[in-house]
Amino acid sequence: MSKRNKRRSGVRIFLALLIIAGFACVWFVWGGRDQDPESNPERSDSDSRSEYSSTSDSESNSDSDSDSDSITSSMSSRSDNSTSSRSNNSAASDTGLFYEPEMPILVNRDNHIPDGYDPDLVSAGNGFYLSRKAQTAWNAMNSAAKNDGITLRIVSAYRSNERQTNNFNSKMQEYRSEGKTEEEAFALTAAYIAIPGTSEHTLGLAVDLNSLEQPFENTKEFRWLAQNSVRFGFIMRYPKEKVDITKINYEPWHFRYVGANHAAAMKEKNLVLEEYLKFS
Repeated sequence: MSKRNKRRSGVRIFLALLIIAGFACVWFVWGGRDQDPESNPERSDSDSRSEYSSTSDSESNSDSDSDSDSITSSMSSRSDNSTSSRSNNSAASDTGLFYEPEMPILVNRDNHIPDGYDPDLVSAGNGFYLSRKAQTAWNAMNSAAKNDGITLRIVSAYRSNERQTNNFNSKMQEYRSEGKTEEEAFALTAAYIAIPGTSEHTLGLAVDLNSLEQPFENTKEFRWLAQNSVRFGFIMRYPKEKVDITKINYEPWHFRYVGANHAAAMKEKNLVLEEYLKFS
């Protein structure tokens, strides 16, 4: 072979080796990156989204039959489902779920229902009605109670002013039949039944739960409500130590929706609604 042919052959071999080396470098760079998820941000983000979607779908499928179940699921994720573990701190942390920006409306003997007040009523089940926001909170609270093995049931909710008048007059008649004077009958009736035009039930924001007897305070249902109702924006409206302020006898069964932010503040400071609105 001539020197010239030898040089040509050497050049061809060199070029072939150079091409092979180039392909090897490309494979090493790109092939290696495909094996390392951290070196490929687009792939890594996709995997993360996939894992998040799987978790979210799993959580949303649990207790997803209604809006109240979704709320309860969110609250339950921050709870161990133990009634003894609830506290004012946990109540305050949940105020965002039932936050009410406006101050609660006060209705009592000195503050009648405003003229033209028209509650946005929706069914609370079993023939009872509540205002929409109170009904949403009630559904969530009832679901949470069931999760804790507690059975709550409404025995009275929204009442029209006409029905409130009938209830008041009927009770007065009972006292009259017992020999009470008109003044005595009125005073005794007003101690438990709000004077027509001053009932929170007519607002659509109040519920009487489980029993209309004071021994209800000795039940596990009452204890659960005392610890948990604030988280859902409900307060026990007429406590025994505040009768001189509310002018209504102790009613452990009567709960009023005010919003979780207001309820938490009232519980923390041991205030009834009259005091809360006065000092706020």
